[in-house]
Order: sequence, then structure tokens, then C-alpha cells
Amino acid sequence: MVRELIDCKGERHLYEQLLEYLTEHNYAKSTKTQLERKALELHADRIFDNEAWVDFLKFNRKYRPEVAAATKVVYIRTECCSKPGAIPQTQLDSRIDDRVCCPHCGRWTHYEIMTTLEMEERTYVCE
Repeated sequence: MVRELIDCKGERHLYEQLLEYLTEHNYAKSTKTQLERKALELHADRIFDNEAWVDFLKFNRKYRPEVAAATKVVYIRTECCSKPGAIPQTQLDSRIDDRVCCPHCGRWTHYEIMTTLEMEERTYVCE
């Protein structure tokens, strides 16, 4: 039934992108059938439109750059990785216990919001 809705809405390509993304991030070693089922569930939930999804920016930067570009982001430095990273403002607004999902390693961690000046200085640092 979900497949029929996807086809009816002309979103087969988006479903395939979601399946590809899940396959690339298959840390639980799910089978192909399990991944296809998960992709159908997530597509039905329209996870790719939900800014609270921890992979929202990663997925949309890769497959729907216009959506990522239209998203209000906040730059943070996480306690775990100590590297600057971006998360949607929505994730910051819905944080749990003053923690967010690290955009680098995926851990739930404390963070600090980076100032515009810190981000500008980072732009000019040679690595």
C-alpha cells in the first residue's frame, strides 16, 4: 500500500534515495528486506521533512540540497568531538536534557553554540 502511494505521488526516486541512505548507514547489519521495510516506514512518516530527525541535514544535503539550504541551522561545538558542526534549529529547540545528537559521531552530548565570530575565524584557519 505504501509503495502504491509512493508511486502515485511520483516519489519513487525519493524512496530509492532513502533506501540508499539507510543502506550506507546500516550499522545494525539489517538485511535488504529489513532495509526496504524501514525505508517504507520512514517514507510514510516523511522523515526526510522532519527537521528533528538527527540525519535531516546529512540526508538532505546529499539528496535534496534545496531543502537543506532553506533550513535554519545553528553551529555548535560538541563536548565529544570538539569540532564545529551544524544542526537544524529545530533540533536545538527539542533537545533532551541539554544534549543534542553530535553531527559528527552521533552521540548524545552536551554542546556550546558557536558565535558568528568563531565561525568567521574558523573560515580563515588553514588546516
